[in-house]
Amino acid sequence: METAATPTPTAVGRLPDLVNNLLIVILTTCLMVGFASVLYMLQPSPSALMLPLLGMAVAIEGLLTTRWLNHPDRREVHRIMYRLSEWLVILLCLRLLSWAVGGGLPNWPQIRGYLQAPLSFF
Repeated sequence: METAATPTPTAVGRLPDLVNNLLIVILTTCLMVGFASVLYMLQPSPSALMLPLLGMAVAIEGLLTTRWLNHPDRREVHRIMYRLSEWLVILLCLRLLSWAVGGGLPNWPQIRGYLQAPLSFF
């Protein structure tokens, strides 16, 4: 009796995952384009046009993080703490981006105030 050979994973086998991830990124970016268009109509500014790029970056980062966390070697990673720290990094990057778009980084007394009262940072 002959046993059936199990297929080995190939690049073609991973194609549906790639297409699925690409579609998620495209859909997220489309949602952000709609939101940015409404913001641009309410208040025309070039910073509203950066919103779709930010949404695309966050979608790619979320997909890569999910793929990394689902790997069997990462079973012992505390997922909730990892996701909370991920959101903290995203908010920090968003705040730094808003400073850069708004006219520069804060001066030293403002940074000291942010360090003394961390919730005033956001």
